[in-house]
Amino acid sequence: MTLGAQAQLDVKIKLGDRNACTNSTLLFLDSIVSGTPISYEWISSVATFTSVGSSITQASFTASGNVILKSQDATTTFYDTVYVTLNAPPVVTLGNDLEVCCNYGSIDLNQSVIAPSDTSYNCVWRCLENPGVIDDTTFITAEACGLITAPSQTAINTVVYTCQDPATQCVNSDSLTITVRSLPSIVLGKRSYCQDVSAIRLDDALVMSPANTALGTSSWRCLDSNAAINNFTADMLENRGFDFAPDWWLNLGEADYAVQNEVQDTLELEFTYTNAFGCTSIDTVELVIRSVPKLSFNSHRDLCIDEGDVSLKSVMSVNLTDGMWTVLDTSAGILFRNTADLGGISSGDTINTLVSTPLTSASETPNSWVIRYVHTASGCPVYKDTFLRINPLPKLVLNKIDDRYCDNNSDVLLQATPSGSSGIWSASDPSALIGGNSLSPRNATTKGAEITLFYTYSNPATGCSNIDSLSTGIDAAPLLNLPAEDSFCYLTSGIPVSKSFAITSENTPSLTWFASNTYGNQSRISLGNLSLLNPSTGDITFIPERGRDTFRITTVAVGQGACPDYADFFDVLFYLDPDCILSTSSLNETQVFIYPNPNKGTFTITRSLNLGIHVTDILGKNVNFDRDQETIRIES
Repeated sequence: MTLGAQAQLDVKIKLGDRNACTNSTLLFLDSIVSGTPISYEWISSVATFTSVGSSITQASFTASGNVILKSQDATTTFYDTVYVTLNAPPVVTLGNDLEVCCNYGSIDLNQSVIAPSDTSYNCVWRCLENPGVIDDTTFITAEACGLITAPSQTAINTVVYTCQDPATQCVNSDSLTITVRSLPSIVLGKRSYCQDVSAIRLDDALVMSPANTALGTSSWRCLDSNAAINNFTADMLENRGFDFAPDWWLNLGEADYAVQNEVQDTLELEFTYTNAFGCTSIDTVELVIRSVPKLSFNSHRDLCIDEGDVSLKSVMSVNLTDGMWTVLDTSAGILFRNTADLGGISSGDTINTLVSTPLTSASETPNSWVIRYVHTASGCPVYKDTFLRINPLPKLVLNKIDDRYCDNNSDVLLQATPSGSSGIWSASDPSALIGGNSLSPRNATTKGAEITLFYTYSNPATGCSNIDSLSTGIDAAPLLNLPAEDSFCYLTSGIPVSKSFAITSENTPSLTWFASNTYGNQSRISLGNLSLLNPSTGDITFIPERGRDTFRITTVAVGQGACPDYADFFDVLFYLDPDCILSTSSLNETQVFIYPNPNKGTFTITRSLNLGIHVTDILGKNVNFDRDQETIRIES
């Protein structure tokens, strides 16, 4: 519409009549057809303008109605009018906000739409904070969960649902908040327990996180076990708390669980925990149950101080041989002996009794140590204590005997303290011992050398034995084999008669002989020297004067060691007989050898009998000669 005479000014409102939406704004701007306006004014009873006097403005509407643009130049005022129809926006209504856990899964957002129900509307979903968590109409919970950063445990997502009415192009939206909570963190630790612990509190033993399971609820179950015969729920799992606040324990004792493998069984347990927000996590852990080995050894004997190296495992027949012995210091030497007195345990098993401090007597107290056998090889340590006693040896006192005896001495009684049936004598020459406790020089077979007599005594109370010894020597008594008594006839009294005699001896270094005056004729006997040979030979010259004249020759064998000299005698009888030659007993046949056949010089006579020797010339005249044993020297 044009007022005034200046028609050349023509300013329009762009876009003409239009539609507006409640609670929305429209942009208005001019369109100059002709002229040059110098001022603008926007006029409407149903609209509010952001700028009334400019060529461009925004307007919000309370109802449908006209919008007038008044423009002026220096001389002309121009008006243009458009009609704005105000439309209500579509009704968009969503359900309640959501709180889910990370493991909830994806969410179909359309399930939260209450209005509009008209499927012709153009609607879209979007998330203000994290656009990537929405895929079309699906809220990707896992994606939102991945955006949670510690220490926060939640991700808050504002989801907006926007719809446009295709008829009016009006848009409206609504929103809801989806809170995604992280799952409780579960950290379980694999553990190994020996059955002698009896029971374990599962939350303390296996659960490292959460630190306080009482802030939520928990449960356990067994997924796998080596032993099908064991009942996990009935025999092992025990709630020592309440149904609303469980306190889970696992009984591991032999009465509750039978280990099926040689050493250990492995259980796979499942732990379920739900926190205060209702979020649940599940994890598994292995639990190893070890059987406790049965350690045993016998009621061993006491040891003796002289045994040397002793294996305690062997002495006590320990069934588990890969353990170690230790000595305990239990009473500082009051009830039991000090540990240092034992002298140490080598390689956890061997003691040397020879380096231990001996008891002064078997009745001394304290007299034993407390020792412990510890076995750890199975992973389940077990130990057992016992007592160890090392007894002293009995103290022996042996009565002295002579250093040497002659084999013709009487038996010698051997005496020692202590005595009794536990004391036993023995000897290096067994034949020298008779009656169990007597030395018999006569029976000894070892002569001239040392004989050792051993006394062994075993204490019947301790079983410890000691041995001591005595030494002596047995010397062989000298023996003589003298000529038998012999008789000879003679013709003339007072004429010397020489005879040769042989003496055999044993066990003597030398022989001597002398004339005895038993028959008062010692002065009429002359003895030559005995040879050094055995038999020893020598000549004796007798001067018989009586019708029956008996001479006694005494021979002495010198004794050795403890043996005295031994003397014996033999008698030689001479009787006067005028028929001495005729009365001479006939000689046994003998052979006499003379060589070489001499007329002067030296020659030898060899014969088997002891014959008197007379040398005559061819005329039967006696020849003087010198005699040296069997060698004769004559002059022509």
